[in-house]
Amino acid sequence: MTGAQAFRNHQARFPQFEPDWAGRVMQLFTLGPPNLPPAKWIARMGAAESMTTTGAHRQDAATDRRRLLELAVNESNAAIYVTDEHANILFVNATFTQMLGYEPHEVCGRRAREILDAGYYAEQDYVTLWSDLRRGRTVRDEVRTRNKAGDEIWLTMVLRPILAPDGSFAHIVGYLEDTTESRQIQSLQRDVLKA
Repeated sequence: MTGAQAFRNHQARFPQFEPDWAGRVMQLFTLGPPNLPPAKWIARMGAAESMTTTGAHRQDAATDRRRLLELAVNESNAAIYVTDEHANILFVNATFTQMLGYEPHEVCGRRAREILDAGYYAEQDYVTLWSDLRRGRTVRDEVRTRNKAGDEIWLTMVLRPILAPDGSFAHIVGYLEDTTESRQIQSLQRDVLKA
């Protein structure tokens, strides 16, 4: 019996559309002998043909990923912000608002330095920072600034540069953690030890 004859002796149930591991829709064919109902067929042909995902399916998947990403970022304990190549803020998470007191509409479009610089740092500090970022280096520092209410706060700052495929500077992703309370505790401990 040739392969074609064996194929003719089986029933086919198709097409079935199922997502593969990468989210693409695959067209699957299931084959089985005519004397068994399709639910008992055990021979299943693999992905016979790849199809492009429909626009609506792609859009739904992208929307779901965006929602999950936004949820993860907004539930972070760190204040997170994203800037463009000129350090203009494009996005801040909910923790940024809680920590610094600024609503997104108050900071988006403004330079990060306008929001986070409280006059404690020299111009040379910024020259060094930008030099490192443009080289693709992550910058970590403990910084002193003021929140919207004017209260002095200390932050552990991590700035990660995002480079475009051509190597040019594209974005900064900033992570801020409030270390004010731990600094106050350390200061009290020093004062107690001095007494």
